[in-house]
Amino acid sequence: YLGGTGAANKLDDYEEGTWTPDVLGGGVTWSYNSGVYTKVGRLVTVTFWLQAGSTDSTTGTVSIVGLPFTTNSVGRNTVAIRAYGLSNFSGNDGLIGWTSGNATSVSINATQGGLTSGTQINRNVWGSGAEIHFSLTYMTA
Repeated sequence: YLGGTGAANKLDDYEEGTWTPDVLGGGVTWSYNSGVYTKVGRLVTVTFWLQAGSTDSTTGTVSIVGLPFTTNSVGRNTVAIRAYGLSNFSGNDGLIGWTSGNATSVSINATQGGLTSGTQINRNVWGSGAEIHFSLTYMTA
C-alpha cells in the first residue's frame, strides 16, 4: 500500500517462471532454447538464449515466438540483443528487436551499419552454433 491512494496490495500480482522461445516457421534444431520471465502487475521482463544445433536451410524472416504474455496494444517495445556466430550477416550490422501491439512475438532486424531501423533478418543466419540472447521488458494487455 505504501501510504498512497491506490488500492491496498495492488502489486501483489507477481509471477516468475520459464518459457520456451522458438523461431517462427521452425526449421532449426536447437542445442539450447530456454527463457525465463518475471511479471509484476502488467510489467513483464523476459530473457532467453537460442543456440542452433544444426544449419537452417529454410527461408523467411526471423521472429521469436512464444512470449509468455501478450504485449499491450501499444507494443513497440525494444529489445536488448547479443548475437554470436550468425551466418550471412555483416559484421557492420547490429541487431535490434521490437514487438507489435497485442503480440507474443519479437521481430529481429539488422540495423544496416548502425542505423536505428533496418530489414528483418532471414532465417539463413542460423548456422550450426549460432546464438541470440535477449532481454525485453514490456507491458501486458
